[in-house]
Amino acid sequence: KIWGLTYVDYAYVAQARDASIQGDNAFEFRRIYLGYDQDISDQFSARVLIEANKLDTTTSGVMSFFAKQAYLEWKNPLPMANIFIGLLPTPSFTNAEKIWGYRSLEKVILDRMGLVATSEMGVGVRGKIVPDGSLGYALMVGNGNGGKLENDRYKKIYGEFDYEPVKGGVLELYGDYENGSNGQAKLTGKGLFGYQSAAVSFGVEGFFRNVQHGTFQPNGASSDSNLVGASANTSFQIAGNIRVVLRGDFFDSDFLVKDSGLREVFAVAGLDFAPAKDVHLIPNALYTQRLYKKKVTTDPAL
Repeated sequence: KIWGLTYVDYAYVAQARDASIQGDNAFEFRRIYLGYDQDISDQFSARVLIEANKLDTTTSGVMSFFAKQAYLEWKNPLPMANIFIGLLPTPSFTNAEKIWGYRSLEKVILDRMGLVATSEMGVGVRGKIVPDGSLGYALMVGNGNGGKLENDRYKKIYGEFDYEPVKGGVLELYGDYENGSNGQAKLTGKGLFGYQSAAVSFGVEGFFRNVQHGTFQPNGASSDSNLVGASANTSFQIAGNIRVVLRGDFFDSDFLVKDSGLREVFAVAGLDFAPAKDVHLIPNALYTQRLYKKKVTTDPAL
């Protein structure tokens, strides 16, 4: 099966601290996906997915394609579990993105803040703990460098457990750990609760991350950083092919530090009109406000 997906924007900057970009507008492809899925046998299947987006361009300024996923899936070598090998999706966002449902508008919070990679080179297992499928898990070991080539000897470990209390509902606990040289380490934990149906969906997630010695600085060079964030979203049907979409995020770059750093509030509101299956027109507004914990003489343009 060959398949594709595109996000096409017309964006207008209505208000900005930096007056030089206020009024900027553009037609652009935000993302282009081209995927190929192959059933090799009853036990094995494979996927190759390439992506182009507006953030990755050539020196001449045009979008360039890169490998997003390229993995082999081995079905049921373990009881009620599949093994994945290659450049595969991390278990960080699967449930959050399903509940949110609008990656076309914005990434989920951990992805939006750039704290966890969406895909990574490694090996993973995803399975069910009970036969009815209501309790599941995912485990993965990866390079810790996203889709880039490995640049050190250390690895990142991911773990996720999810429970479906009712049809369409999900409770999830997630964590990852990445070590480094000289006592450096990053530890992330996340909780998610969500529900999705044809008429309405909503989700709430919150995360905490401890970074030993700031941002991977040498041992003792700086104190730990403690990041926190939360996100809540909903969408609901108001007509046969029209939905309202709402979301709000909060992020603190180090919640234990009161006199430096920043907090961020992000919000998005949109109206999803689907004139045909898999075609969505979504007028929307995005808002970001950065709140400085300590008043600065010059307010940087962000």
